[in-house]
Amino acid sequence: QTEKTNNRINFLILGTDVSGTEASRADLIMFLTASPDTRRAAIITIPRDTRVDLPGVGLTKINHANAMGEASGDVRAGTLASAKAVSNLLGVPINYYVKINFQGFVKAVDAIGGIDVNLPNPVDDDLRNIHLPAGPNHLTGNQALRLSRARYSLPNGDFDRQKNNFFLLAA
Repeated sequence: QTEKTNNRINFLILGTDVSGTEASRADLIMFLTASPDTRRAAIITIPRDTRVDLPGVGLTKINHANAMGEASGDVRAGTLASAKAVSNLLGVPINYYVKINFQGFVKAVDAIGGIDVNLPNPVDDDLRNIHLPAGPNHLTGNQALRLSRARYSLPNGDFDRQKNNFFLLAA
């Protein structure tokens, strides 16, 4: 959609869980809204398990929108299905989007020499093989990907994963 709400520009940021050619879920869903007039922006993370009503599917998790769209069309159809689900959920248009998969994320972080992330809490996740102290950490693309996926060992599970993904995006 190209309509702007109150001179705001709305962005959708999607991170997919694809590692092969299968249809992927959008396990990272962030909505960013910016005002060119005030030069201020706000961002929220939409939990991957948020229930939404998808056309032709019914009530399901919002992260399924991408997979359903891809399965019935292609990667772009998945992106547009996710954008529509977020737009309907929040009641605002999506003007622009960016979507990245595991491989693209690792390459992007490595292309800039890694990223510096300041974590408020340590991350000690054996499942994702990521062990980081609280405080400043310099991460490679692979480490950043593992941090972005860690949730089971975190005190608040997926909510802490969402916070860590915000720190990664900010970095």
